[in-house]
Amino acid sequence: MLNKKFLKFLAVWTILAAAIDTLGAQAVELTAVADTNRTIILWTYNREFTGYNIYRKTVGGAYQRLNARPIQIVTNCAELRRIIPDHSFEESVITSLIGGGVCELPAAMRNDTIAMAVRGYAYIYPRIAVAIGQGYLDSSITYGVTYVYAITGISASGESEILDTAVVVAGVVVLPSPPTGVEALPGEASVMVRWNPDSNAVGYIVERRDPGSASFQRVNVSIVMNRCKVDPHGDSLSDTTKLCFTDYMRWSDGEPDSHYVVDHWVNGPFPGKTYFYRVRAISLTWLQSAPSAVVSATPYDSTPPAAPVNINVATIGESLAVSWDKVTKDVRGHKDSVIGYQVYRYLTAEDTLGTYLGFAPHPTSDSVLTVSFLDNSPGLGSPYEDRRYYYRIRAVDAYGNKSELSAPIYGIVPDVTPPKPPTDLEARGYEHYIELHWKKPNSPDVAGYQIYRGICGDTLIRQLERRVPYPMYLIGAVDDPDSTVFFDRTVPEGSPLCYRYAVKAYDRSQNLSDTSRTVCQKLRERTPPEPPIIVGLKARDGGILVQWVTPPVQDLFGFVVERAPASDTTSWVRVSPELKFPDAPVCESIPATNIWAQDSVFSFLDTTADPKVTYFYRVRGADY
Repeated sequence: MLNKKFLKFLAVWTILAAAIDTLGAQAVELTAVADTNRTIILWTYNREFTGYNIYRKTVGGAYQRLNARPIQIVTNCAELRRIIPDHSFEESVITSLIGGGVCELPAAMRNDTIAMAVRGYAYIYPRIAVAIGQGYLDSSITYGVTYVYAITGISASGESEILDTAVVVAGVVVLPSPPTGVEALPGEASVMVRWNPDSNAVGYIVERRDPGSASFQRVNVSIVMNRCKVDPHGDSLSDTTKLCFTDYMRWSDGEPDSHYVVDHWVNGPFPGKTYFYRVRAISLTWLQSAPSAVVSATPYDSTPPAAPVNINVATIGESLAVSWDKVTKDVRGHKDSVIGYQVYRYLTAEDTLGTYLGFAPHPTSDSVLTVSFLDNSPGLGSPYEDRRYYYRIRAVDAYGNKSELSAPIYGIVPDVTPPKPPTDLEARGYEHYIELHWKKPNSPDVAGYQIYRGICGDTLIRQLERRVPYPMYLIGAVDDPDSTVFFDRTVPEGSPLCYRYAVKAYDRSQNLSDTSRTVCQKLRERTPPEPPIIVGLKARDGGILVQWVTPPVQDLFGFVVERAPASDTTSWVRVSPELKFPDAPVCESIPATNIWAQDSVFSFLDTTADPKVTYFYRVRGADY
């Protein structure tokens, strides 16, 4: 079963190993490289052969075989451990590739996929090449002598002819040249370094100098490099022959993380900072070239912050306070350098043409988790209606990246202005109810009216040493702003009290107006008083005394005495004084009890009667 580390290396080596394997099916290519005290001999794999022989000669001499037995994959565990010692770098490579120890290598090589990856590394690490039968180390050399090496293959049909040759001057080590054509391309929290490949190099070391540092340090773990087809922006590169390495930011739980390279920890690269890079080539003998020319690049941050969430809008008087969770991550979940927020106001949730209100700074303290913005723009409120406003927030980071707008959340600026009070309040008393009339106030948002009633008059408040009106209580409401009449049918039947009334208007926001002017009224029966009964007509010196009785009526105002001569009973004339009714009688002028109740018989002396003339009399009762 392939482990995770193998899959990581497999991505690097599949193309190279496949190319080597395909080539091996046609031929075998031999490479000989001089080391200080040995010659390293490597060859490509060919599936037609089960083993190989290596021959050597000097110029003009005869070939001599160097290996005592055919060179094949090593199957002995002890021999494998001698070739690839414990804790060596090669052991870690093998362990990563096959998911097991060095002694499991022969069995693992039966897996074609693993075998291709191991053969790819064999071309870089000679000890791995020796272990799998694709390498030979010639230590029997004489310094300065030119040797010619040859390779033959062994198959079921015997030993082949010479497959390939290689020439080397023993002990003369040739350093690789410094890489050329080096360039650095900035990317998203990353830098791509590119350079021309060198046929004498088996790997490369990329070094970086951080801002403010005087020294370079290695930033690549693997020395093996690939060719890149696209730049850091994702655009196709016109020149795909160059090798490349991408130095990129690592993350852990959304926070920048360091990674271990050989013997030190590496951070970054961080956006907005300029970094310097150079490259060294590595030979098969692990000798390093001089550094290349230094190039620089400044990574950028083009990832927008995440959109603000948990928007809340609170009403403060006629202002709206908007708050939200501060944004600390970008849309990828990485830590972001948010510097503030743009606040927009809209009239509807679907509105796309909002009003920009201002910029709210990002709190720098870790203990502050929310951001707030007060919208106290003039004219937010209305004296005639509640107003609803929607808010959306956009986060902005230090690199000018802007988040998507947050979801719209609304707040309401309430109408706190009461309507004007009703005017021209009037009250009319009837036998069983009291009717009120008023005029609608000049306020467009009036929604209805509240009716209040108390008792006319006042009472002594001894603690205040003054008299105050009796309190008034809510007795009803009218929910139609255009209906300006109310019938108070809650007055007790026959109540003699005088009641005080007032009306207040309320608007659609339930604001209540001041009290209208108050009016007093009481129940008033509309039936004329019962006719009085004349109980006596008496002649007196200088006049005629008319006497009568009448049923007790509370609102009895007075009487009218009329007379007609016996000769013409159709010619009635008033003989009593004219009754002076109030122009607009108020209920305080109507006695609560019958003021005539102390009199059992009423009388009037007619002093205008002529002597010796017979008259008829009649009496009328009048109420208020």
